[in-house]
Amino acid sequence: MKNNLYKVGLTLSFVAILFGACVKKLDVLPTNDITADVVYSSVDGYKKAFAKVYGAFALGGNNGANGGGDIQGIDGGFSDFFRLYWNAQELPTDEAVVSWGDAGLPDFHKMNWSANNQFIKALYYRSFYQITVANDFIRQASDANLAKRGITGADVDNIKRFKAEARFLRAYQYSVLMDLFGSPAFITDSIAMGSELPKQISRGDLFAFVEKELKEIEPLLAAPKANEYGRADQAAAWALLARNYLNAKVYTGADKNTDAITYANKVIAVTGYSLLPDYTKLMRADNHLNNPEFILTINYDGKFTTNWGGTTFLTHAAVGGNMKASDFGIDGGWGGIRTTKGLVNTFTYDLNLPAVTSTLGTASKYGLVGSAVNNWGATPDVPFYPTATAGVFVAYVKFLSGDWKIRVNNDWSENYGDNGANLSLEANGDNMKTDAGFYKVVLTVKPGALSYAVSNPDQRAQFFTGNNGVEINDIGDFKDGYGITKFKNIKSDGSNGSDATQVDIDMPLFRLAEMYLIYAEAVKRGGAGGSDATAVSYINKLRERAIGNKSGNVTTYTLDMILDERARELYWEGFRRTDLIRFDDKFTTSTYVWPWKGDVKAGKGVESWRKVYPIPTDDLTANPNLKQNPNY
Repeated sequence: MKNNLYKVGLTLSFVAILFGACVKKLDVLPTNDITADVVYSSVDGYKKAFAKVYGAFALGGNNGANGGGDIQGIDGGFSDFFRLYWNAQELPTDEAVVSWGDAGLPDFHKMNWSANNQFIKALYYRSFYQITVANDFIRQASDANLAKRGITGADVDNIKRFKAEARFLRAYQYSVLMDLFGSPAFITDSIAMGSELPKQISRGDLFAFVEKELKEIEPLLAAPKANEYGRADQAAAWALLARNYLNAKVYTGADKNTDAITYANKVIAVTGYSLLPDYTKLMRADNHLNNPEFILTINYDGKFTTNWGGTTFLTHAAVGGNMKASDFGIDGGWGGIRTTKGLVNTFTYDLNLPAVTSTLGTASKYGLVGSAVNNWGATPDVPFYPTATAGVFVAYVKFLSGDWKIRVNNDWSENYGDNGANLSLEANGDNMKTDAGFYKVVLTVKPGALSYAVSNPDQRAQFFTGNNGVEINDIGDFKDGYGITKFKNIKSDGSNGSDATQVDIDMPLFRLAEMYLIYAEAVKRGGAGGSDATAVSYINKLRERAIGNKSGNVTTYTLDMILDERARELYWEGFRRTDLIRFDDKFTTSTYVWPWKGDVKAGKGVESWRKVYPIPTDDLTANPNLKQNPNY
């Protein structure tokens, strides 16, 4: 059922928009009432138009991956919404770098973009394209137009529901523009297409418009979880309100943390929402099935919503170097995007090891020893514990930087190391080396063969470490830096998605984990209607899912901890730039730097005005109503 909404969207060709027209008057074709009366002459016509309102989020154009992009002036492969949005939200941060040299793309991480950057322009125009499609549907779904076209009864009720959802999607898109561009152009369905140049709206006024829209449509939307998968309901409206309220001080200068708590609570209280038990399954090819965590998604399907953006981009572009494409259910990697040690370092938080080892039963005869563990036996070895699987043992350990081995009964007469650095153990083998941190070590003992695996106990740390290491000496070399393995075109049962090129992974715009984190942050920022105790319980829910036990649980928390928790939970989902700005502007200042921030290997602060992107020069030239953001 996940594809039905977009199959009809592929057949809709009347809403092509020209790049130049978007710049000038935000025109969408058709622009005359005669053509509109033909297109919207039946209920089926409304359904097809409605499909395009949603389809514009998942598709670059009406021909899928084969061209015919909705916006012109940029390679169609770059032009879908989420890929453009992801570039703007992730590439200028500690969570992502890109090795490709396409004009304007390296500017994101260097933080030296201009108003002529093709990717910034494309995001601005893509956003207004989607607003224009929504405006047209809202306009055509007026009571007067429905009556004029003889649409009655239950069909009217359905179309009014469609209209409310179109208003939600418009509000979402204006929220994106508010966050990224501050004071963009502004046009609604009340202005006839092409009749006048859009006016500019202040950030504060746009915040108020979005807030008013979401509250007005709340009773018109389906109840939470009562709509088709991938369509907006009341919970989606509450989630967007909660997110905007959390950022209200940035947008308006006034805190609205109490409101953020109120609307996060509304979502959290919905019967049926819960965390998906296994974090590693969140971004899989069948994440539309049996997933109680997602509130609203962009739906992708390898057969029916083909493009070169969205999760197809996030999966393919993250694979390269020594990574095997088959491990990700795809036919090849693009070798483009990976992460910096800024994100990796958020996973070095302390664990309460006794809290977990006390639940593991009786220690086995195997233990960890070394300079990284106990100064080569100065204290007892860190024990492995049996698991439910015969021959498989687990140890949780806080390593220092150094060497380690595995031995039996705290005695050197039987010890094991790794001669080939291949995760296979040999008697009296070479020392293994480690960096400092908390680790989960799994030992597998089979007749004649021992092997081991070392991982961060937090399963959200989905990194590929087998290229050149975490340091990035050359941004253009994909193998510098850790890979991200979060997105896999593989189903929960291990089978591949429907297509090895175009992936099936849906992208959540809102999920329950974000609501937990909004609640906790808003409470810590002084919002009323919540409590530290409840906030702690929500943080611990996320950590218990991530670690599989209570060793990461906390009893208190700080705002800085929330920022790190958001990175661990939400990385590569399009949040990081907004988060860093909200936290005392760690985005532009030198209070927090990461590799190659400001085009310096060690990182440096940049101009504070880069907290918003520039209005495209083309739009300023074509529309005298618009003024550029400061200093661009």
